[in-house]
Amino acid sequence: MLQKAQAVEMLKMQNFMNEVINKEWISMGWPFLRAVLVEATEAIEHVGWKWWKKQTPDWPQVRLELVDIWHFILSNEMLRTDSIETAAKNIVIEVEYNRTSIVFDENSYEIANMNVIEKFELMIGLAAARRVEIALFKSLMDDAEMSWADLDR
Repeated sequence: MLQKAQAVEMLKMQNFMNEVINKEWISMGWPFLRAVLVEATEAIEHVGWKWWKKQTPDWPQVRLELVDIWHFILSNEMLRTDSIETAAKNIVIEVEYNRTSIVFDENSYEIANMNVIEKFELMIGLAAARRVEIALFKSLMDDAEMSWADLDR
């Protein structure tokens, strides 16, 4: 389970990295969810979606894409809130809530009934609509056999 102290540390590190790029990153309003969309699309390529040719999932690369996605989710949450503490609290609440279904575009998606590619497709659609669902991200982490500690690396 993701602890608030762990989330705070992740957010502080992400803030530091964003400030390396631009000290005024928060006022820039960069489209972090667009970056989630692109990284999720890249992840689908590494899972292998082409039914017309033999593909083997490249799980280490999928894990790297999930780490990248997490960094953009953290950045987006900091843009939406007034402090790292509030961002951490919001993220931990979402983790603890552990949503099992997601309503999007008037459809309900049961996360447990979706395969990895369908989950990434839903993540892409949500990101395009400027939404993030931590439960969906956590489910993808589970599929990739990742823990919250793996996101710190």
